[in-house]
Amino acid sequence: MQILKSSGYWRILFLSGIIILMVHACKDPDPVSDLDPIQKDMYISNRDASVNFADFKTYFLIDSLKMIGKDTIIIPKHYLTEELIIHAIDSNLQNLGFARVNLDQHPDVAVVASVLRFKESVPLSYSPTLFGPGVFGYASSSEFGFPGYQFSAPDNFGFYSFDVGSLAIDMIDLKNAPSAGKLNIIWNGLLLGAANDSLVANPQRVLTGINVLFEQSPYLKDGK
Repeated sequence: MQILKSSGYWRILFLSGIIILMVHACKDPDPVSDLDPIQKDMYISNRDASVNFADFKTYFLIDSLKMIGKDTIIIPKHYLTEELIIHAIDSNLQNLGFARVNLDQHPDVAVVASVLRFKESVPLSYSPTLFGPGVFGYASSSEFGFPGYQFSAPDNFGFYSFDVGSLAIDMIDLKNAPSAGKLNIIWNGLLLGAANDSLVANPQRVLTGINVLFEQSPYLKDGK
């Protein structure tokens, strides 16, 4: 049996549809609200465009994390799974064809990993040149055999806002260090917001990010 509906019925149905669309349109959508933390991570890699990375074969890796933060902050290191992070960086560099050597073997580059920790809740900016040697816990140039030097990075590195608990990896040119002045940072990787307290439950989050930083920098191997 076919049921015939009056024109008033269709008018009400049409108006109801418009009201539903208006309600959805007025609601402020949050496209990331349902994402897992790892899906919100950002991976930023920077390079000195003037450098041919094929010229660099050996590296010295500081086997501990630097804590970039104000002196009033006490940061427990155990929760950062420090050994896993250093091992992941080491493995990626070797997979790219670099050979790890001691500092007294005159490495071509030094590599240092830092966790950016600040008490302020407002976004800050990070650039390798923002933190001088020894400032806020950043690596001192004397650790690489160049006391009194400053660190320098190309302008195209830029500045990035970061979340508390971001991980930075800096590659510093020791091979072409001048007799005095500045040590140039030729590659930098930033993993924004992943190096935080959740590492106890999910260390794979930051390890995945480290792998991504090197995977998106194939020029480190190809020298292009």
